[in-house]
Amino acid sequence: LHGLKYILLEKCYTKKTFYVTEKKIQEIMLFIGTSDTKNIIPLFLEIFKDDYFKIFNINVVLSEVSLNHKKIKHLISKLSNVNLYTNLPNLNDLIQKSDFIIGAGGTNTWERIYYNKPSLVIKTADNQEIVIKALKEKNAAFIQKELPTQNNLKDLQKNLKDLIENKKVIHKIAKNSITLVDGFGRSRVAFKLLGLTSKLILKTAYQQN
Repeated sequence: LHGLKYILLEKCYTKKTFYVTEKKIQEIMLFIGTSDTKNIIPLFLEIFKDDYFKIFNINVVLSEVSLNHKKIKHLISKLSNVNLYTNLPNLNDLIQKSDFIIGAGGTNTWERIYYNKPSLVIKTADNQEIVIKALKEKNAAFIQKELPTQNNLKDLQKNLKDLIENKKVIHKIAKNSITLVDGFGRSRVAFKLLGLTSKLILKTAYQQN
């Protein structure tokens, strides 16, 4: 089984909201996997020192098992508008309240797409190439062509600013993702595994049942 209709999401992803207005960006989320093995978060924290980003509320997610956790926690402590979240059960609530998300091309991509959140996607592993390709084809995310480094940091900062300011393009990207992931992938996979072909009919359950 493969394809967008079989995307597996946790059951908490059930109350879908649509990002269909040219909303002003206020909340930015940064999540580059639980451990950030490529050390990308410190580079973005360097970018966020710029006065331009001080108007945003920025939420960074990182597991305590990350080798860079202490370093990143220390860097964030110097930025009054940046918050660090660790060991969350899931990202559902944080994704929903975000207006723009910076993330890797892993499984969290589809959680962002489910809620139609415009995002900047960074390939951090070769096995993410198929996800990046799908996003390009659907024009459902902005793709960072190069892995962030100190050498391209200024260009990345400028591109990120330009991106955030381009509300029409952000709106279009979010709109393109509306129909891609509907959240029923788990049910479809279960039906296939059980050999069910008919539609599932829901009935009200009473106490005597």
